[in-house]
Amino acid sequence: MDKIRVRGPRKKLEEETKRVLELIPRMIPGKQKGEPVGVLYSLPISFKIEGNITETPKEKRKRLKAEKKAKKKN
Repeated sequence: MDKIRVRGPRKKLEEETKRVLELIPRMIPGKQKGEPVGVLYSLPISFKIEGNITETPKEKRKRLKAEKKAKKKN
């Protein structure tokens, strides 16, 4: 695999995903007209996280905005 790109809600999850993907054995390239060609591949990965989880920055902004809006109503 070349050019591994990852995206996720937390930097540590992205790092762990990349680490695990780099452990996958070398794959046989796709072929077109008998010649090896690159093939884009998307591999969804889900993590089950146990224990205390802090909210993402996006979730925090949303929560603070809702709290501020509720405070204005009162």
